[in-house]
Amino acid sequence: MTTFSPSPQFTKRWHATPTAVKNAFHQELDDIIDMLHGSTPAHEFEFNHADFGQTVEDLFFIHRDDTPIPARIIHNLEASQALFAETSTPTQRLHPKDLDALEARITDKLSKQIDDFLGEHMAQVSDDLKGWLKTALKNELANHQ
Repeated sequence: MTTFSPSPQFTKRWHATPTAVKNAFHQELDDIIDMLHGSTPAHEFEFNHADFGQTVEDLFFIHRDDTPIPARIIHNLEASQALFAETSTPTQRLHPKDLDALEARITDKLSKQIDDFLGEHMAQVSDDLKGWLKTALKNELANHQ
């Protein structure tokens, strides 16, 4: 029987994944094992998570603060000063409307960076888990026979 050894990148990302997301993956795998060992036909089997992809996405959103923020998402002081310089001169104080506009621009920029990061991260996690799942299923089917 073959064994699966995840890449160091997978291990690093898995350790940084919130516990609730990990638990959802464990539950999904337990459901698959139960389905393989049970007498319920596969087309009638009901998983605990009807839409697993949406469940994971929701859990990542809910527990986003449980995951360390990558350094490239953090908005540094230089970027803030550059945005500030576009809005006012060094001796001039910002008007509350200007502050609101600055906040909106920074929030928009950071939101886009977060979306890009999560898109890349989720795509890689998905690929890694699909590979792992394929191997795990092959092993379970081999054990089942």
